[in-house]
Amino acid sequence: MRIPNKKSVAKCFLLAALLLSPALTSQGNVELINEYTPIRATVTHGPDILKNEHGEVHFDEGRRAPGPLAPVPRDPRLPEFGWTAADFDDFHWAQYEQGELADFLGGYGGESMRGTGRWLTTISLRTLFGIENPSRVQNLQLEVVALGGAVIYVNGEEVGRGYMPEGDIHELTTALPYPEEAYVDGRGRPLPKVSIGDEPEMAKEHYEKRVRTFTVDIPNSVLNEGVNVLAVDLRRAPRTGEIDDQWDHVGFHQMSLTASRAGVIPYEEAMQGTHAKVVAAEQQTTDAWPEGSLVRGESWFWTLYASRGKPVKGVFFPNPFEPERSMKMASPRGGFDAGQVQVANLDGVENLSAQLRDDFVMENGTRMSADRASIFYARSRPSTHHADVLKETPPEGAKAVPVWLTVEVPAEQEPGLYRTTLEIQANRETFSIPVQLVVSDYQIPEPKDFDYPEVTLTQDPKTVALYYDVDMWSEEHWDLMERSFYWMSKVGNVTVEAPVILSNFPEAARAGRQPSRTSNQKEWYEPLVIFEEQGGVLRANFEILERYLDLHEKYLGEPKVVSFWIWDPGVADELADGYEGQQRPAREASRSNFPEVKVRSGSGNFSHEEVPTFTSDGADEFWSAFFSDVQEFILSRGYSDEAIAFGLGSDVRPSENTAKVLEEWGTWIRWDLLSHFSGDPGSQFHSDPAAPEEGRQLVTGGHEAAVKRWPYFSNHNYWDAKRMEEEIGITYHHVQAATARWHHQPFSAPNHFRSLPLFWKHIGHFGVDFWLGEDDEGPTSTSFFTHVDEFLAPGERGAVPTTQFFLFRKGVQEGYLRMRIVDLYLQNREEDERQPYRDLLDELTELYSIFHSYLAQSENRFNYPRYHWRLLQAIAELTGGAEVAEWVPDEIDIAAAGVEPMRTWTNQEGDQIKAAYRGLRNNRILLKREDGQIFEVDPNIFSEEDQDYIREILGLD
Repeated sequence: MRIPNKKSVAKCFLLAALLLSPALTSQGNVELINEYTPIRATVTHGPDILKNEHGEVHFDEGRRAPGPLAPVPRDPRLPEFGWTAADFDDFHWAQYEQGELADFLGGYGGESMRGTGRWLTTISLRTLFGIENPSRVQNLQLEVVALGGAVIYVNGEEVGRGYMPEGDIHELTTALPYPEEAYVDGRGRPLPKVSIGDEPEMAKEHYEKRVRTFTVDIPNSVLNEGVNVLAVDLRRAPRTGEIDDQWDHVGFHQMSLTASRAGVIPYEEAMQGTHAKVVAAEQQTTDAWPEGSLVRGESWFWTLYASRGKPVKGVFFPNPFEPERSMKMASPRGGFDAGQVQVANLDGVENLSAQLRDDFVMENGTRMSADRASIFYARSRPSTHHADVLKETPPEGAKAVPVWLTVEVPAEQEPGLYRTTLEIQANRETFSIPVQLVVSDYQIPEPKDFDYPEVTLTQDPKTVALYYDVDMWSEEHWDLMERSFYWMSKVGNVTVEAPVILSNFPEAARAGRQPSRTSNQKEWYEPLVIFEEQGGVLRANFEILERYLDLHEKYLGEPKVVSFWIWDPGVADELADGYEGQQRPAREASRSNFPEVKVRSGSGNFSHEEVPTFTSDGADEFWSAFFSDVQEFILSRGYSDEAIAFGLGSDVRPSENTAKVLEEWGTWIRWDLLSHFSGDPGSQFHSDPAAPEEGRQLVTGGHEAAVKRWPYFSNHNYWDAKRMEEEIGITYHHVQAATARWHHQPFSAPNHFRSLPLFWKHIGHFGVDFWLGEDDEGPTSTSFFTHVDEFLAPGERGAVPTTQFFLFRKGVQEGYLRMRIVDLYLQNREEDERQPYRDLLDELTELYSIFHSYLAQSENRFNYPRYHWRLLQAIAELTGGAEVAEWVPDEIDIAAAGVEPMRTWTNQEGDQIKAAYRGLRNNRILLKREDGQIFEVDPNIFSEEDQDYIREILGLD
């Protein structure tokens, strides 16, 4: 916004403008926090707490308790001492709107973790509100609706408590016990468990006894002019121990903070104008969230097994009272990092742009080109509830837009602390965001060269062609697919999946009609191997796969495995079972049809023709020739025949008899299997250790797996340092691809994708570009082969990244650093010197093993940027490298953040009035008078001094 020069300003009276302009607020009580107010939240767990018949509170001595039951020292994973203080840095606690907190923590305590030996013990909540003049505030009152009890703090001072005992509050202080009516119905029978989001069908008045409401009057003496910190410490009530009541005794429903109009800053008022705040990656949404709870819905199936898969809405509007912060990033040489700024305006974010003001520069003058940075603007898509698609142009008309700054550090970059400024323009305002980038002297290899973690991805040529309406395998099609491979190279890939058969193909797909999202998954896969008739026999043609592998090698190097999909339970004569202990080596299959392949005639037209099953008549002539051709093709590319896999098998696998037949066609034949592997001999931890040879995985009938995909439950099998030490010494004869499929769903909290690669040597089961859906309402594939369909999104000319993809990329880099630390300390540190590094690795592992439930983003209160820095520092110590530079701390005055003070404004006629700047709207500034009324005013009426003040606030030259 350019304020006109004084000479061009028409005569205008300030007092008349303020008196005649329509006011934005009204008299009466106002809300200081509302439904949009982000609340930073975290939870803690502990042993069960009981009350005995004498009314004494004690810890459960039962077998389910996780450890010693005497009062325990404070766990470093829990919130630090002083978390209720005003100057506590809560930036890396996850943020939620109230409705989402109630989704996860509300109801009648129905999501208890009693079976795990851990109970929800405390819920810690923090948020900010504004006070303009503490001496004028009246009737400031907080109302809390929750389970258990609470202690309330404002600016670090206790101002009240509800349903809590008197006296000092310590780590193990509990809320007051519940009456018997909270456990039983009117006839004295125990109340059944009621899940969050469900309403009881009977005895509701007894369930309501669990929900407690109380109010706290906040005295003016604890208030600051400007920003104030509200901290709510929710505590668990003890159980009686007499009734098997499986419900948590602490929870959150809602809270409100209200006051009379004078002396306060209503939250709605604070939201006026444009705001740009540095945020963490989970605070990502571009418009109002969907109506209602996301905990219940069509995707709830995937959250039954481990609740880290729960959906997340994201925070729509950053808290205007948040202090200004710098964006802090850290990377090894040759590495990557990203930071985020949330830009928001209730009337819409218009004319948004962002750019670096200068190169990244160290104090000694060393520079890193600004060209190493990229800027993306996030937007929502129907399959997610947060802003996920990242494009180089901002969305139109969004009320909130996350701006992503990504940095690719050159391998030869000098280490140290680099600084620059990210300038953001929106709604005629300019925001200057300081950026700090720490570069360590450790050089990380390209992801294609990572030996851990190894990533398996699935790229889908067909949906690329369909989305852009181009002919399959045309030059335009290959050019579009190249963008997918470019982005895949940022995380690596070790397998290429090459469909061969077309089983269970619907007639619609055969006729060339666009398949729907609900149809059989196989129709989404275009064969990479076609067939031609030669001398009356169908022989494989590998020209498409040849070019496909060339493209893979260009960006990702030589794959470890090329998986030819030739088997499906629907086309088999015999099956074997390997699901959760079922070990039937052979049973007759109920076949639905025969396998089909895509055949090209001499005229170039294509048809589908049936081929024999492995154990039917004519199988030897067709399949023996096919296997021979595959081997010859793979060897001709310089690959080993150990790179060949066939499948895709599953818990329903090829039978023992089928294996014997295949051995006649090739003793080297191995399988690509997606299965539970329960009871199978193998070298992985939960398999039978009596494997024929270390590093192999055998399944039904003696099949050997070339690719082993299995649903690794991330909340049960996190790697601690000891397990990483064991794993690092194993050389596998197969690629492992832990799926963790309950957790990487499109609706999952974005940061889950950062955590997935941190705990395995191998991670996979991701689709990258399955874009088309029925009416464009969702992902194209509900495939058994991929559980995330759209790691990339369609851009104008090929794939673009998503927030999930970039967070996964960051996690892959951190996973490599973690395993590198293990490798290094095992090589050059004696046993008594290794423990500090084990503690560093286990710090994150233990956090995840405990906080995998309740809050979808509960792990995000972990300080990821600092942890990444500590990993780099550990490697520097272990390699004898230079100490890693530190970020410069932000100078944060929480009491002054986000609020412009009252000042005297003067118009060009000399008239004066006292008011405070409160934002920009429709090219007019918002001014708030001492009586609390807010008005829109033309900025051109003011004196030159006042206009300079406005320019400074807006970041204008």
